[in-house]
Amino acid sequence: MVVVCQSSCIGILGGGQLGKMLAIEAAYLGYKTAIYDPNPLSPAFDVASYRFNYSFADTQQLERFAKFCQVITYEFENIPLSTLEILIAYGAHIPQSTLSLQIFQNRVTEKFFFKEFESGPVPFLKLTHLNDLDYFIKQNGYPVIIKTLSLGYDGRGQFGVHNAVDFKKAALFLKANNFECIVEKKIDLDHEFSIQIAKNVRGEVVVLGPFENIHKNGILHQTYFPARLSALQKRYLNRQAKIFSSVLPDIGLFTLEYFLSGNTFYINEVAPRVHNSGHGTIEAFSHSQFYFQLASVLGLPFPKKIKTSPFVMTNVLGQHYENVLKNFKDKNVYRVPIKFHFYGKDDAKFNRKMGHFTMLGKVDTKHIHYCETLLGPLKNNKINFESFDKRDVLMALTNHCQTIL
Repeated sequence: MVVVCQSSCIGILGGGQLGKMLAIEAAYLGYKTAIYDPNPLSPAFDVASYRFNYSFADTQQLERFAKFCQVITYEFENIPLSTLEILIAYGAHIPQSTLSLQIFQNRVTEKFFFKEFESGPVPFLKLTHLNDLDYFIKQNGYPVIIKTLSLGYDGRGQFGVHNAVDFKKAALFLKANNFECIVEKKIDLDHEFSIQIAKNVRGEVVVLGPFENIHKNGILHQTYFPARLSALQKRYLNRQAKIFSSVLPDIGLFTLEYFLSGNTFYINEVAPRVHNSGHGTIEAFSHSQFYFQLASVLGLPFPKKIKTSPFVMTNVLGQHYENVLKNFKDKNVYRVPIKFHFYGKDDAKFNRKMGHFTMLGKVDTKHIHYCETLLGPLKNNKINFESFDKRDVLMALTNHCQTIL
């Protein structure tokens, strides 16, 4: 077992907000970080000890990166496999290996991997011709959803087919993507959930969640913890996560996303990394998802107990950014336990994730509504706090202080 000592340099492939938050957590633990990303405006460069602003195909710089860092991890799963192979060839220490990326970079290999589990995927088919889509619809009916095999996230790379008119448009989508797609049956969703499991080089395992996720237009809007599930359902997801970890030999942190339709869970996808739905763990858990990804690859021990608080996490998209920046400066906003995170991106584009905020407290209608209010302009610079029970706020603050201690 390799334990990476403090003052060592952690290499992080990818410089988005996830890489930025990993680098911040690494600094808390006493480590330096080197961020490798082709984008010169990567947010993680703002907090990195060292910057590697080069192509993922630059062999010379990858060799330098491999020798510069004592351990390497990644912030997202779409790092080219060839990049990791080059790094490994130059002696890089990458505890997570490439197996997870080989499985989860491609929706076909991912879906077939899921078929090994009790909560398998929704019905799907790999498309090679328009006739395949026609066959699938005849077998399963409308609606269906077409997804590209790779690089699809936040609603990108998807096309819904609800009727014959959409079917004709789907032909253009498939041709534009060279039929590198799958089709899935679109089921009636009651709720969406995620659960995280981390496994370190010591063989220790910890589960975070489950979290309840609310999406709008294919993009995560809010996450609630605790998830509004029965105790039996929570135990079921916890057990599924541990089975997943036992089947997959890789270490690291994994985020499993599930659909719930009626009484049936379907596994949707897996991210072999930290995830947007886990951001609330920064404030609400004694050890965040970022700690567990780093601890997994550094050889650090996992805590035996994790202190948690209820939270509502809300994403800030480009269209919300201006309003939230103004609200962030309003002292009245902080009459409840809330923390804002801004990612430092250069351009507030529509539907682009610019930040998030986490509010500690009960997951109920009034707290959820309050978070929704902060995405828009505050009328007359006033907020209605009368509906908040002071005991709720005090309990959230008490739990948070205990977490910090």
